[in-house]
Amino acid sequence: NDENIIHRERLTTRIYIFSLIDFLILVGIAAGLVVRTANKIEYLPSQSKFVYFAKVYSNTLTCPCSKIEIAYETFVKTHANFQQICSRQFITQE
Repeated sequence: NDENIIHRERLTTRIYIFSLIDFLILVGIAAGLVVRTANKIEYLPSQSKFVYFAKVYSNTLTCPCSKIEIAYETFVKTHANFQQICSRQFITQE
């Protein structure tokens, strides 16, 4: 009978709509709970800012200036040029 079919179709449609709304709400909550990492570089921070960052972000704070050495290859270049010694005064038959 048609009334039962219509009732079942309405019920199925309502269940579908509520399930869809619940799913969208759960996706929104999950997206809101995802931890996002933001990297920010603070050039020449004041003393108070540095102390604040050290307290709040002590586990993840890095200072790019903490590496003060310079790689040797960046400022010294060497090139060796080897040549044969062919003159007789340097070669002996011993």
